[in-house]
Amino acid sequence: NTVENGKLVEVTVEDEIPAGLEYVENSLQAEGSKPSPVELKFENGKVMAKYLEIADTKERSITFKVKVKEEAEIGKEIVNKAIVVDTKNEPEEPRVEITPQYKDGKIAAQKVANNHKPKLGEE
Repeated sequence: NTVENGKLVEVTVEDEIPAGLEYVENSLQAEGSKPSPVELKFENGKVMAKYLEIADTKERSITFKVKVKEEAEIGKEIVNKAIVVDTKNEPEEPRVEITPQYKDGKIAAQKVANNHKPKLGEE
């Protein structure tokens, strides 16, 4: 709510997890000022939260973790978008983009000597 002395009624947040990402079990939580959401769940690939009313301008967040699936395409942007609606305003659609990258590789090197005490002129 960005309006001083304003009130929002039946605020819902829906965030469908896009292809290439996987929800991390038990990572969903509501943060910030009261009131807490009356509904907060992950179901059928979607995060959902519902507030009966918000009558202040304090910040609230719905947070959760996802991991990038191994089959996600390297270098192809994944867009995650939420939809926030109430009974009177146009829906808000905050979004964030990520671009999967390769994991850091690790070099393994080894030196071998067949003759540890060569005489002059020997290989």
